[in-house]
Amino acid sequence: MASSSFNCNWVSVLRITLFLLLIVGITVACYTFPIEKALKAFLLWVEEDLGPWGPLV
Repeated sequence: MASSSFNCNWVSVLRITLFLLLIVGITVACYTFPIEKALKAFLLWVEEDLGPWGPLV
């Protein structure tokens, strides 16, 4: 019985570790990728190139 709970604990540790790595990866991506620049370019494209259809898109 001890090995069963031991395996369960390792699975929980692995899941928590993967979740934390995912959060760290998303945080690093938000700080390093030029998201703001891309968003401004997209909004400018919507406003200028799509004209009155821009808000609908």
